Amino acid sequence: MTIGDDGSNVQLRFSSALITHMRSVLVCLACLGCLSLCLGGSVWSANITSPETFSDAPNFGDSLGVSGDWAIIGAAREYRSETDTSIGAVFMYHDLDGVWVEHSRLAPPTPEHVEYIGQIVAIDGEWAAVGCNTLDRYGRKTGSIVGVYHLVNDEWVLQFSNEDDSAFVYSVAMGGGVLVLGYPYASRHAGEALVYRLTGSEYVLETTIVGAKRNALVAATVAVSADGSRVLTGSQYDGQVYVYDYVCDTPVGAQWVLTTTVTADCAVDMPLAIASSGLPFAVADWSSTTYHGAVQIFDSDEETGDIVCVQTIPGGGRRGELDNFGDSMAFSSDASLLAVGAPERSTLFIYARDASGMYSQVDRQTSCGTAEGNDLGSSLSFARGDTLLMSGDPSADGGTGVVAEFDVSMLMKI
Repeated sequence: MTIGDDGSNVQLRFSSALITHMRSVLVCLACLGCLSLCLGGSVWSANITSPETFSDAPNFGDSLGVSGDWAIIGAAREYRSETDTSIGAVFMYHDLDGVWVEHSRLAPPTPEHVEYIGQIVAIDGEWAAVGCNTLDRYGRKTGSIVGVYHLVNDEWVLQFSNEDDSAFVYSVAMGGGVLVLGYPYASRHAGEALVYRLTGSEYVLETTIVGAKRNALVAATVAVSADGSRVLTGSQYDGQVYVYDYVCDTPVGAQWVLTTTVTADCAVDMPLAIASSGLPFAVADWSSTTYHGAVQIFDSDEETGDIVCVQTIPGGGRRGELDNFGDSMAFSSDASLLAVGAPERSTLFIYARDASGMYSQVDRQTSCGTAEGNDLGSSLSFARGDTLLMSGDPSADGGTGVVAEFDVSMLMKI
């Protein structure tokens, strides 16, 4: 064998072949990555910025809702030095030829003694709801108020307000002509969910859902399906989610019926998201014991028909690093996509649903284009027939805030 005295030539030839092979593999992987990006990635397209006259660090994008060609955007931390309060603001934007154009700033639900307007918002067609705290003349919190607005002759007009001097509203949801307000500290902390139905040209209180025991904190979070047939209320005390369906053929006529209760592995903070038809729905605990956060997906069991947890999506990050995974969530209208925000590390995750009903991560975003911020994922909503994902980053642009737009039309469905 003539391989040299110590085999060095063979080693050299082997290394060259290995390097050549590795280069080929890397080139192939790079090509596949580019192809995946071209075919399956979401792309930042634009930012909605707060009005130029509203620039005193308002945290624009704190809250967000989209229905049709209307978007409602909250900036709950606008500071008023003369009153030493964060009164907040809410803006309406109209989608005109693919561009979100500022339409108006909503009038407060009451003219004075309020704060954090826009901390919670919701929209359903030509109706919108805004919640905020009420104050006494000394600036102390006394309760809360929810204003309901209607689009009349191209103007958003306050139709009515629901003021409660004894309880704070923590959540609001709208869909299918149904409005739900959550008061977790009402009824001795058992919690109450007020369910209104659009009747004619006004919302009428249809029922009040009360927690079964003290300190249950029911309705800390609420959700309603887009068709208005299902309402969810979450209990922060024991991690239970109560599922109410609007049943027409009961002995006493149509009414809301508690059809099932599911228990999520969370009992501290549990944002909710629900698909248009009522299933699946997602429950998040962004401050779970692992400090990673987690999102649980509930759907109908194929064999029994019961609503069960079918999947748990764990958050990322290092142990002990609170990233608020699940602080915001949104389903596309057909539930083929699920967006999950982790604003503590300025990241939003996008999951696609496969044929078996499981969700797999297909993309993530950490930047809202040219605007520098670190709270991306604070609020989420799909728009334009699910081709656009909108996400608030209230810390971007030096705290002025933006709502980033991501084109998700090319995301591959698994």
